Amino acid sequence: DSGLAVEGVAVTNRTSAKAAAIDLPGVDSYALESHPEANATALEGARVVILGVKPAMIPGLLDEVAEFLEEDAIVVSVAAGVTIATMEGVIPNPVLRTMPNTPSLVRRGVTGLAAGSRATPEHVALVRAVFETVGAVLEVPEERIDALSTISGSGPAYVFFLIEQLTGTALRLGFTADEARLMVEQTFLGASELLAA
Repeated sequence: DSGLAVEGVAVTNRTSAKAAAIDLPGVDSYALESHPEANATALEGARVVILGVKPAMIPGLLDEVAEFLEEDAIVVSVAAGVTIATMEGVIPNPVLRTMPNTPSLVRRGVTGLAAGSRATPEHVALVRAVFETVGAVLEVPEERIDALSTISGSGPAYVFFLIEQLTGTALRLGFTADEARLMVEQTFLGASELLAA
């Protein structure tokens, strides 16, 4: 939707059901379940490779796909807790570590970005551009990624908790569910817009 890439985007999933759920123009979606060479296919010609698997799976996945990575491919992890050194120990490519938060789903996210030892300013700029399509990007040294995640990663859950508490209070004060939702959601949206202004 951002227009950053109109074609040439490939994604892989383990199951056919998950792969089929990604039905977007310009995106090729492959299932390892039905196409065992899906990762190799998806990596062919890839300039930016984003790893979105469980943290414990990152080293094994990198080991598995290392031979299929293009020499100039930039590898980006969104896995919590997996260090740049761990990834650089498996592959020779430039590596960046990112930590986006859940509001990225509605393009209002915050993504922390840390560059590895082989990443050039050009690599960082390209990865930054990718993540700016879903919100703001904050470049930090790797040792600050966990602290960033504490604030922007966990922060939405605290906001939702406060919304739940205010909604419950409104219900106890006699407002209907629709009225409570309108008041609380509009209060948070309005306060955010006021803050931005």
